[in-house]
Amino acid sequence: MKFIKWRPDEEAVNYIKALASAIVKTGRVHVRFPRGAGKTSLCKGVILWALLFGYRKYIFVGAATCDNAKSIVNDLWAILEFNPRLLADFPEATIPIRRLEGRMQRCASQHQHGEATRIESTADGFTLATVKMANGEVCPSAFGILVSRGWTAGVRGLVRGALRPDFALIDDPQKQKGAASESECDAI
Repeated sequence: MKFIKWRPDEEAVNYIKALASAIVKTGRVHVRFPRGAGKTSLCKGVILWALLFGYRKYIFVGAATCDNAKSIVNDLWAILEFNPRLLADFPEATIPIRRLEGRMQRCASQHQHGEATRIESTADGFTLATVKMANGEVCPSAFGILVSRGWTAGVRGLVRGALRPDFALIDDPQKQKGAASESECDAI
């Protein structure tokens, strides 16, 4: 799906495996790559993988600023909306997004066979559609939620019905300027 424009080296492959293990099982992964090494691209790929296969139902993404966090959400929505390979492999997740035709006000009225898909898209996240596959079962990505925040925004109380985030991914939590400040590093 060309999330990254480089062939992952051994360190990146180990990072991908550690992220996958943290998602499928439980665990924490802390990785330090130099700037521009593709951490954010890898994170986006892992988030989509977790949501589309239903490994996680409510993912929180944190970043240094609200704009950076929203950028991750917007990029993932665009990938779901426009990537032809995802359309072929995950039509149940991508077709409802494509049918909105970029008009988010259509989310509330979208239905499949008379049932609301419950798809949502906001400035800081989205909820994937709940649709049935050809075999009549609900797709694995149904009601997959992604929410993002900048590191100074409130993250307490993230709850949707009885769901709370079941996975958190923090990507570049500090600005370049703050990286040189020991007190800001301690605060983060």
